[in-house]
Amino acid sequence: MSRIAFDISVGRGPADMDTVREMFAEYQQWLGVDLCFQDFENELAGLPGKYAPPEGEVFIARDGADVAGIVAVRPVGDPAEKLSEMKRLYVRDRWRGRRLGRKLADMAVGFAVHAGYRKMVLDTLPQLATARGMYGRMGFQETAPYYHNPISGVVYMEKIL
Repeated sequence: MSRIAFDISVGRGPADMDTVREMFAEYQQWLGVDLCFQDFENELAGLPGKYAPPEGEVFIARDGADVAGIVAVRPVGDPAEKLSEMKRLYVRDRWRGRRLGRKLADMAVGFAVHAGYRKMVLDTLPQLATARGMYGRMGFQETAPYYHNPISGVVYMEKIL
């Protein structure tokens, strides 16, 4: 496996939002979970929505002209709590195993720290053992649910920033 230097940039403008929309939809299909309870269709239609700067951000990883992965950060809860959420971390099959997921997650955490958030939360599924292990190595710990999710077995995690 050759070493790849990924270009990770913030998502800006209509072309990038089309890329974000495509990647988020691909992520949902890959998960095999209906995200309608998260108002997913409206999220896609209204991008960047809650992911808009300065409170949020979307990071797109590219290998040359090919989109390899994505992650987003948004505020959640009471603004006084300074709580951020990592969302939709996804790496396409071709680029898995090259630590791109970790690079994207590190970008998300770095953004949250720079933006002044005190804590980052996320949710993940039991079958995503590799992702859960990575989050644990990054200092995330399991926590109580921070929103209602009808999917059984969801794992909620948090990290003090």
